[in-house]
Amino acid sequence: MKHAGACMGDDPDLPGANGTCLWFNDICFIGCDYCDLNATSYRTSRGCDPAKGQPFDRILPDEFRTFTNMSNILPPDTPGGEIQDYYDLYKHNPWFWPGKAPVHSSCGVAGGSPGEFRQEYPGDGSYPPVGVMGGMDGRFMPKNDPIEWKRGELVEVAHSYNSNHGGGYSVRLCKTPGEFEYLTEECFAAGGMKFHNESSWYQPGEDRDARVELKSKRLWVDGVQWTASQIPACGGFTGGSARGESHVDGQLQGGEQCREEQTQFPTPIEGLWGFGPTQCVLPGLSLYYPSCCKIYPGTESDEGGWLHVMNTYFGDEQCSEETFSALKELWNFNIVDLMEVPEDLEAGDYVMSFRWDCEQSSQIWAFCADIKIV
Repeated sequence: MKHAGACMGDDPDLPGANGTCLWFNDICFIGCDYCDLNATSYRTSRGCDPAKGQPFDRILPDEFRTFTNMSNILPPDTPGGEIQDYYDLYKHNPWFWPGKAPVHSSCGVAGGSPGEFRQEYPGDGSYPPVGVMGGMDGRFMPKNDPIEWKRGELVEVAHSYNSNHGGGYSVRLCKTPGEFEYLTEECFAAGGMKFHNESSWYQPGEDRDARVELKSKRLWVDGVQWTASQIPACGGFTGGSARGESHVDGQLQGGEQCREEQTQFPTPIEGLWGFGPTQCVLPGLSLYYPSCCKIYPGTESDEGGWLHVMNTYFGDEQCSEETFSALKELWNFNIVDLMEVPEDLEAGDYVMSFRWDCEQSSQIWAFCADIKIV
């Protein structure tokens, strides 16, 4: 909790101190057979078979939407700049049917892809946590000393934001497999945990006394309970992603649709909204990864591409170290939920999977922890 949202511990060059960022599954659409994690497009997947009616249509009620404004922000005279709603490009993303999109790993994949594929910019998607081989399956991480949970008790589970893609999350348990077995998504889906009530808590840093109660939106889908994201991104289909320095005087959040009255939904915490610290990824300083390149490539090397357009038409600037430090402080918080440990759960060793289905992107973020039920 000390370094919430920053993806790093006291020594960010150590694999064990990199938090839980960049463990995810990429190019995953609802109802499809598998995630096409090495696809070159975020809008298509070889894992979907149209003959089977894939991808499936959404079932998510509108009240649980977290990216309600998916409008294009580019001027009409730029490539792809016709003013339009991008909903049709996003409507098969995981959150539109929670739990229905496939995963490569219920504990995430380092960098999102099972191979060594890399995107151009460290920290943006396909780069793994520092010191972890790209493509490593989180199910096979070294076992840690388990946390003990008692049957029938209430336990806390917390998460933080680094890239606010919207969507929502569930918490699941699966019995630790035998020596010649491995964890499956089917096992986790059958072990969904119940949230204790409708309340979550915002906790800045490690300060439990400063918690603020939030009213969360929860829904049941296929026997598993889910909670919608509580913190809004900026308006528009980018949500403020990778926009660098603020476009609005007097605020930190980047993006011309990032005033408080333009957010995807009203914020429950005064002054808190946006995409997260990764608004500084493109363009920006590589402050997440000290062992990597210090400054990302500039827009001059991207003539005609996305960065060139954003720089030319919107004046996107690299984040200063001061801005990045302030963003880390703003996003240094956790969202805490109380979970119910079933009274009839068999005692023994378990693995907990935290699964986050995104709405803005075709990604499923997943992390695991070792648990002992007593």
